[in-house]
Amino acid sequence: MRWLKSIGKKTLGVGVLVLFFLAISPVYGTSDDDWPMFQHDPQHTGYTDCEMPDELELLWKFETEDSIHSSSPAVVNGKVYIGSHDGYIYCLDATTGEVVWKYEIGNYVSSFPAVVNGKVYIGYDALYCLDADTGKLIWKYETKWKWDMMHSPVVSSRKVYVGSDSCYIYCFNADTGELIWQYEIGDYVGSPTISKDKIYVGSSDYYLYCFDTDTGKLIWKYKTGKWIDSSPAIAYNKVYIGSSDYYLYCFDTDTGKLIWKYKTEGSVNSSPSVANGKLYVGAEYYLYCLNAHTGRVIWKYKTGSWVQSSPAIVNGKIYFGSNDKYLYCFGKKKEIPPLATTPKPTTPAPTTAPPSTSPPTTSVPTTTAPSSTEGSNTLLYLGIFAAVIICILAIYQITKKKPEKKVEVPEKLSKKEIEKLRRKLDEDYAEGKISREEYLKRKKELKDQRKIF
Repeated sequence: MRWLKSIGKKTLGVGVLVLFFLAISPVYGTSDDDWPMFQHDPQHTGYTDCEMPDELELLWKFETEDSIHSSSPAVVNGKVYIGSHDGYIYCLDATTGEVVWKYEIGNYVSSFPAVVNGKVYIGYDALYCLDADTGKLIWKYETKWKWDMMHSPVVSSRKVYVGSDSCYIYCFNADTGELIWQYEIGDYVGSPTISKDKIYVGSSDYYLYCFDTDTGKLIWKYKTGKWIDSSPAIAYNKVYIGSSDYYLYCFDTDTGKLIWKYKTEGSVNSSPSVANGKLYVGAEYYLYCLNAHTGRVIWKYKTGSWVQSSPAIVNGKIYFGSNDKYLYCFGKKKEIPPLATTPKPTTPAPTTAPPSTSPPTTSVPTTTAPSSTEGSNTLLYLGIFAAVIICILAIYQITKKKPEKKVEVPEKLSKKEIEKLRRKLDEDYAEGKISREEYLKRKKELKDQRKIF
């Protein structure tokens, strides 16, 4: 979720965000019962006081028809809600992974759902409000710009707040969908996090910023190695954030001092979630579990594709999506009862046999003929060696890096073509094929094309 224009306009941008988040911040505390929206609560802390076991196992996984690109699950009242690139938002049973309902919104659903007061709010080409139990549409709102993408909503005090590609923040009546106000800001930075009297936000200029919520004054900043798409999580007086430089960082919330950093297998676009002294985050094909205090890896799990979805933690379970089309649920390992022990049989006491009167037998040595398979074994080993060489050459040809294909934007495009190019652009960016600057440039070109319709 992105809402702000260039971080260079700090005073205006931070002032708007401070007013916005302070208005909604008192509503949610931390609870292990639900994870109703992105990063758990309106402040986007990414923290819950849920107890988490050290060892987890896969309880179930659910396959959608296309990748779960960046949509992150919301978990409320025993149900999991998530969007997929197949155009649907799904509601699943949180215990079994079975489908309760699904609602077709359109292609490329990457927004994070928010579930509050029996309603599901999710963005795509409009902001949708659905019944949380049945999936029935209650209302939707479309902006004046066609194909204006609505991002991930925040819900508080019967109001829904959401940003869009048109660089506006909107406020709606959560029950009726009536527009209350809208405010134009600027370009995009990551979703900010509020904690006490500070606001933390990452930016495409490689920096993590910390501002005073009352004055908007910069308290500290830290430059990472690449742009930041991840949103910060706050716990234990520490702020955690990922960067496209492959690192996950941990800082002191007050001073910005680096406490630890951990290098993953790829860009950390997923936002971290924290519970019970453990931090969970996706990077490349993996979901990682780290010690939140030291950065030591506890375990990691490899999926079939890259993980940009941010984990939700509820009642000792973790839910997250992957570009391999699956929504995963991990929970406590099932205890295997000890095997029943069978008493050993009692061996009777040996009896003494009478001495034998037969003469001792003389052993006659035998001569073993040479094996006829020695020659065939040599041929077998040579054949295995040749097969290994052939396999290595085949794997090299398959995995050899192909030249990068650029996404070109023609002068006039149909809506379908724009959607296809947008999807390809996001996939290339997620795989690290193009830079942040090139990604934003092409995204702007596609947005300009949408305004033609």
